[in-house]
Amino acid sequence: MPQSSPDKAISRPPDFVLRLVDRIPADAAVVVYDGDDATIEDSFARINPTARWLAWDRAGGLAPGTAGAVVLDRPLPAAPAAGAVIERAARLLAPGGTLLVRCTNAEFHETVASRLDGGTDSDPAAHVPEAVAPLVLGSGLSMASVIADHDDVAGARAFAQARQADLDRIGMTAVSRLTRLAGRSFLVVALRGPLPPPMFINARLRDPTLGANAAMSEVRVERPLRFLASYPNLVIRVERDPAPMSPPGRDRSIFIHQRPILRRPWGLDLLRELRRRNYVVVLEFDDHPSFWPDIALHDYLTFAGPHAVQTSTPALADVLRRYNPNVAVFRNDIAELPPPRPPRPGPVRVFYGSLNRAASIEPLTEGINRVLRTAKVATATAVILDREFFDRLETPRKSYSGMIDQARHRTLVSQADIVLLPLADTEFNRCKSDLSFIEAAARGAVVIASPVVYGSSVVDGETGFLYRSPAEFEEKFDRLIHDTALRRRLAANAYAYVRRSRLLKDSFRERYAWYQSLLDRKSELDAAAAERVPELAAR
Repeated sequence: MPQSSPDKAISRPPDFVLRLVDRIPADAAVVVYDGDDATIEDSFARINPTARWLAWDRAGGLAPGTAGAVVLDRPLPAAPAAGAVIERAARLLAPGGTLLVRCTNAEFHETVASRLDGGTDSDPAAHVPEAVAPLVLGSGLSMASVIADHDDVAGARAFAQARQADLDRIGMTAVSRLTRLAGRSFLVVALRGPLPPPMFINARLRDPTLGANAAMSEVRVERPLRFLASYPNLVIRVERDPAPMSPPGRDRSIFIHQRPILRRPWGLDLLRELRRRNYVVVLEFDDHPSFWPDIALHDYLTFAGPHAVQTSTPALADVLRRYNPNVAVFRNDIAELPPPRPPRPGPVRVFYGSLNRAASIEPLTEGINRVLRTAKVATATAVILDREFFDRLETPRKSYSGMIDQARHRTLVSQADIVLLPLADTEFNRCKSDLSFIEAAARGAVVIASPVVYGSSVVDGETGFLYRSPAEFEEKFDRLIHDTALRRRLAANAYAYVRRSRLLKDSFRERYAWYQSLLDRKSELDAAAAERVPELAAR
């Protein structure tokens, strides 16, 4: 495993760390905002549709200690006004609430160049972090972090090289100068209350160009990390296959490895190196392992070697605990809820997206064709991946796609009125999650689904339809095709269920608490992993 880059100071964090909306705690009930970017409110409303969003100049009546977050997105004014602004924001924050302050950077390379060449600061209200920190601490808050923008990295690097002697003379150290020079602004993050213990997360994701990897990386790792980014004292780094693996050694570090198959000997070498670098290794896996024979061939090192495993369903957790007792279940929830879908004219649109479902749809195909042939309304059917089913469909209005990206998949679901979710009753299928249902429900489509997997979340006749035989499927499919009012009622109920019970903003803190607990038990987990896989203790 290569050593990490020495140029750490300017390595770009994940985009979600830099996006202001992702620094706001997703479950904040009240957010006070001062700024001009209306898209931030719209974006946060998708994350937390029940939150109350107040403009800074209209928050005068808000009781002290009420806001989950205060966001000052206008550049902080010059002193002494800056201190008064921060003190007012601090009074509004609830215990544990977050303050985000946008500051114009007095050390942006163009500003520094002007100063070195005898000019004046371009903005009298520009700040350096060392001047803002006392204002934050003086208001009774804990200073969490300073996040530098990366507006002009190339310009900063060229300026630092050309004016190295001048920068040495004014005391801008080499280790920090690129970060300080590259951004026109920086973001101060503070907390009302003590800071949590530090945590560093290095996530290793599958190659997004292969199969369904991008979709599941987003759902299982990237979306949750976006929400965790609002925690103070947490640093997140993301790398993807096939790029070289280069996790830096840090204290209190989690290494999240998404869906690897660890084969001897290199799998053992990887685990030993991660242990040497002080990581707690968490395997992310969300399918039954029987699909990959190499997992068993290598004595289930994939699950036994890491310190812990995270997965998506209780049924799959029971399987994985055969090889590692430290398994946590984090269900798949919706990160962003689109606005309710309005009624629209046109044909009744049916969607079937097959990934390993060909055997499940086969017994239903004749009934589907009978309904489509005799339908008294226009229909259009979109099929993904299952070419055999598509070819057997007896309707002229059909379309086929092979493997598509997640954005295109969501577009097709958003266009659908009915989504078909068949799953045959097998051990592999019983370990799947209900993600397809909640994504359809969030986008205004009605599902007709098997009781396998979906029986615990779809309420038959209320939030969708369940079927237990091909005949029942055919009857309910026909009803959905012809009864517009029924479709709209079921869709509205399913959307309300997701809004009420299946948003990630209500569950992301469970993941953070589990990661902290793993770090607190690292010595115990090290010993347990070495007992399961004795080769890990070998040097």
